[in-house]
Amino acid sequence: MKQKIQMTMIAAGLVGCMSSAAALAADQGFYAYVSAGVSDSDRKDETDTALRNAGAVFTSTADARDTAYKIQVGYQYNRNLAVEGGYVDLGKYTYHALATVPAGAIRDGNVKIDGWNLDVVGRLPVSDAVAVFGKVGIVSYDLSYTSQCTVIACPSPSRSKRGTPLHYGLGVDWNFNQSWFARVEYEVYEKVGEAFSTTGTTGTSRANINVAGIGIGYRF
Repeated sequence: MKQKIQMTMIAAGLVGCMSSAAALAADQGFYAYVSAGVSDSDRKDETDTALRNAGAVFTSTADARDTAYKIQVGYQYNRNLAVEGGYVDLGKYTYHALATVPAGAIRDGNVKIDGWNLDVVGRLPVSDAVAVFGKVGIVSYDLSYTSQCTVIACPSPSRSKRGTPLHYGLGVDWNFNQSWFARVEYEVYEKVGEAFSTTGTTGTSRANINVAGIGIGYRF
């Protein structure tokens, strides 16, 4: 009887060790995910200010929201730390102004932004299925700006701007199993673009870009 109890305890110990090893394996390794969501970048106020400084009296509209998406690859070192990066498309934004002074003058602008990011991710598992996380890193972006205008604060018709600002965010991972997971996150890309000059004839507009997204991922 005593021998049987000892064998049972040894077997239980082996099962426990195997479970711990499996859990450790699940906490380490490569993963990839794709996500899409809504980006918001309000560049209207800065452009309005530049036109007022140029002496224009006008009404303006802007489309500050667009679809954003990204493709990411990462490596999870342990259950609390990962590094990830990849391609991000932050969307397109438009602006239109129609002036009464000077009469009939217009100013249109279009901005498109994409780039590559690299982030450090801190994770806090709250259960076997759910983990919350925060991230901080940089994004190397490429902004293209095109414009059309008559009379008021006319910049060059097209130009580009590159930069590497701060990027941060937070979110939640939901594990379906050891391989597949879903992710919901909110991110901020700081001060993307070049501020307009006082009269709006140089620059591309500069603003934070906020992105709320949802994605699906796979752990290898």
